[in-house]
Amino acid sequence: MPSAAHVRERALVRRLLAGPAPPAIEVEELALAIVGRLANDARKVQGEAAGRPARPATAARHREIAEDARSHVGRHFREPLSLRGVAREVGTSTYHLSRLFRRSTGYTVHGYLTQLRLRAVLDVLADDRVPPARLPVDLGFASHSHFTAAFRSAFGFPPRETCKISKA
Repeated sequence: MPSAAHVRERALVRRLLAGPAPPAIEVEELALAIVGRLANDARKVQGEAAGRPARPATAARHREIAEDARSHVGRHFREPLSLRGVAREVGTSTYHLSRLFRRSTGYTVHGYLTQLRLRAVLDVLADDRVPPARLPVDLGFASHSHFTAAFRSAFGFPPRETCKISKA
């Protein structure tokens, strides 16, 4: 039976080959998820427990790191971000940040970034003065098709429907 890491690795390769290139932060997180799965598999083989509770001071520091990262992403969500850059900003490794952020927020860093960008789009789509073709680029999406797919996935309808709904 193939490990979950192998399945994720194949999915990442397919995603990269399918084009257009996904944002770097998404690729970094997928790669770290693969490494994390491999580490968990290795611990299981060695019979180690995969996660003991942190001491209160450590848990508080973990929450602080996740909150600092959330705040940084919130301030810079319109810019191209990398997991390495966010981790550097909050003083931790990419792997550690990825685990802490998801545990604290329920989102990956990339997922949180995408949610912020999509919510910002909702405000702008209703404004007739803003050309819709500029939105994806202005809000940090790699391409218009990436934006449309993310929007449809998050809200269940394409961006052009938002104008109709908000004017109804």
